[in-house]
Amino acid sequence: MRTVPGPNPDRRTGNGRPPAYRHAVRWLESLVRTPPRTRSERERLGLAPIESLLHRIGNPHHGVPAIHVTGSKGKGSTAIYTEALLTAAGLRTGTFTSPHLEEWTERIRIDGAPIGDARFVEALERVRPAVTALHESDADAAPAFFDALVAAAFSVFADAPVDIAVVEAGIGARLDPTRVCRAVATCVTGVELEHTDRLGPTIADIAREKAAVARPGVPLVAGSMPEEARAALEREAARAGAPLLWLGREIRIRRGVTFRSGDTARAGPRRDASSLQEIPGRSGTGSRGGLARTGSLASGDRSRGRLAIPLRGIAGASTSVAGERETVLLHTSAAPAEIAVAGRTIPVSLRQPGRHMLENAALALALANETGALDRLDDAAAQAALEAAVLPGRAEVLREAPLVIADGAHTRASIEALVEVLDARATAGTAGLVAVVSATRGKDAARVLSPLLRRADTVIATAAEASRSLPAADLAHTLEALRPRVAITCADAPDEAMRTAIDAAGRDGVVCATGSMYMAGAARRVLRTSQ
Repeated sequence: MRTVPGPNPDRRTGNGRPPAYRHAVRWLESLVRTPPRTRSERERLGLAPIESLLHRIGNPHHGVPAIHVTGSKGKGSTAIYTEALLTAAGLRTGTFTSPHLEEWTERIRIDGAPIGDARFVEALERVRPAVTALHESDADAAPAFFDALVAAAFSVFADAPVDIAVVEAGIGARLDPTRVCRAVATCVTGVELEHTDRLGPTIADIAREKAAVARPGVPLVAGSMPEEARAALEREAARAGAPLLWLGREIRIRRGVTFRSGDTARAGPRRDASSLQEIPGRSGTGSRGGLARTGSLASGDRSRGRLAIPLRGIAGASTSVAGERETVLLHTSAAPAEIAVAGRTIPVSLRQPGRHMLENAALALALANETGALDRLDDAAAQAALEAAVLPGRAEVLREAPLVIADGAHTRASIEALVEVLDARATAGTAGLVAVVSATRGKDAARVLSPLLRRADTVIATAAEASRSLPAADLAHTLEALRPRVAITCADAPDEAMRTAIDAAGRDGVVCATGSMYMAGAARRVLRTSQ
């Protein structure tokens, strides 16, 4: 293993931002517990830290209907696709996701746009006195940084106010602070071995933790997963009394179809799902979801029919590294497909390539249907909303020569999907692949990254986030043992790792930065500042 010399600068977020923002971020980061609470401590406390914090600030989450999304992979993408559909349907939509790519404000969004610095500071200042008081009364049981962030998000959503929020869980669901949300629909995108120290050692254990998103009478949408996870989810949903809709059963995808994409000028006829195959399921009125209490999706509102509602604020539609152009993805659109849900068959063509993105879009359509929002969109409008959505840090091209791709893949299945995308892009004239990788502490880095190592010619191990990532040298040693014949380099600082990779790739090579969302964010930051 060779170590790349170079600085290891303080990468604290917020450089160049207003002093109040930097001060708020420093306070938030001071709440990170080192070491984190043990599993037994989390079991003992349950949701008490977040519940006590929300109670002190007036329980803002009580008035916010939410879609609660968890899963080992794809939950962020599913959340953003859902946000795009809800926003296109005319609903004021709040979204909470984690982690962020570059700035903390990305985690809290209104109508597809991150909140501003001032609003972020205001939200944290609202929760800060309550956090301080709880720390003074019982530091061991006091809220940690994620509790504070979740409370701040609900405070923003209540103030907006939003019609509905899309809430992505952090880890698991049962003991995750997001579990307090008032869910009108829920989703488990998939289950893999991950965070075994916190969720349990087996697929079934992890599935049970994530299945805690289920609520009585609230529809639960589920993606592809191993059979043992599927069985565990079935049991937990039945125990909770949650109607369960499966990708591959109530929700179907057919790939490789032909249709004209992106035409929202007029409302076309709805395709009947029977032309694909008979799809069981409910009508999608969303009556069990409870949105009627906000007045946003009352039956009277739905009587206007399925209209081509103009898109406004679709997530990421003008995001770029340089800040001057739209984000470029590996293809202008993925292979066309049809998604059948609740008697409708909707044509879909996504900017993001890969079968996994189609699955995430299918789950989002089902969630929009279960809340009643899909009733407000004709097929063309739903198609346009999904096609317009751009997900930064997912197969995102940051540079063309060499081709530099950032992808936040952090599970084995998502790495396998990334390799499929890289293989699809490879041409006869493409030189070697240089992989810049980082892994979050607690991940089985060897298992997660091994599909990429079989594809890469050179690997540079780094630590994208000093407090959360495996040390670069430790990661490099792990990967060397796995693939001793692959050239592996170690660079402590991600900016140095990226510059080294770009130099090594030359104009005709490919650089792929992956392993965590933090790594994708670091790559975006480096490429932006170098332009």
